[in-house]
Amino acid sequence: MEQSAYYSVDAYGVVFAGGGFNAGLRDMARLGELIRNQGKWHGKQVLPAKAMQDIAEEGNKEAFARSPYTALKGWSYRDMWWHTGNEHGAFTARGVHGQTIYIDPKAEMVLVRFASHPVAANGANDPTSLPAYHAVAEYLLKKQ
Repeated sequence: MEQSAYYSVDAYGVVFAGGGFNAGLRDMARLGELIRNQGKWHGKQVLPAKAMQDIAEEGNKEAFARSPYTALKGWSYRDMWWHTGNEHGAFTARGVHGQTIYIDPKAEMVLVRFASHPVAANGANDPTSLPAYHAVAEYLLKKQ
């Protein structure tokens, strides 16, 4: 990592379990690239392979289809990762105000977005951001 990272804590000093991680943009991209490469860095396994397999596995699509995320058809959720279910096998870590680590294995792409959308719900920017991420991946695939 290039910069120090930190977690936000509450008034009692307790870390927010589902969020609050703060790191620099390039460091987040490095984390995404590490995940995209199944936990390997320069050929060395630095994160447990079993954990990487677990992250890559999609969640229960039937259960997700019953959730309130109706705009995310074909998606699933597992271990804090959102799986698109698309033809690229893309998956993403998502922050509530639009922050994203979007990993597209087929395009060999990691896209990181820092955001501060005024609405605390990804549904507010998903209609524009998700197609944009996929379009970048498609563009990169055409360039190969």
